[in-house]
Amino acid sequence: DFLGDLLRGKSRESLKIPLVIKDGRSNYFRLKGVSLFSEGRVTGAAISAVDLEEVEKIQKELEKVKKQAAETSEKLKENIRELEEFALLAVRRELKMTEIRELLAGYRGKEPAEAPPKRADGIDHTKKDL
Repeated sequence: DFLGDLLRGKSRESLKIPLVIKDGRSNYFRLKGVSLFSEGRVTGAAISAVDLEEVEKIQKELEKVKKQAAETSEKLKENIRELEEFALLAVRRELKMTEIRELLAGYRGKEPAEAPPKRADGIDHTKKDL
């Protein structure tokens, strides 16, 4: 028996047994024990008990939290990718607007004869990247 072995000086790794807890429920517990010695004699035993159902609940909750963290991390990575794409697009648009402003500033004050010719559709097609 577990306690008898401890009192005879034999170590016991663990024992899984059902124990009734305060609220009347029965849970499985893992017991571990070591013999206590004084002057070469066994004077007692120290026993620890772990509620295995509580351990299982905690492990399930930990797995749930890990899964949620992984999902949140993926969502954040996707949001970052989208924001980077948006920022790049905004920079490109601003550069194009600056180019257009500079082009328009170059046309101000010029006589109509100096301005580049326009096609029949009224659009300046001299710049290919507009």
